[in-house]
Amino acid sequence: MVYYGHESSFKAISYDGPFGNPPEKLSESRIYYKKILGES
Repeated sequence: MVYYGHESSFKAISYDGPFGNPPEKLSESRIYYKKILGES
């Protein structure tokens, strides 16, 4: 049995994930938390 939603099977079926690995998008909340954590 192959579970298509699991990362370990992505390579076996040459599938790079449900979203095709989009570039990371910084939402307002992520920017806010980065400021709090001091990693600008």
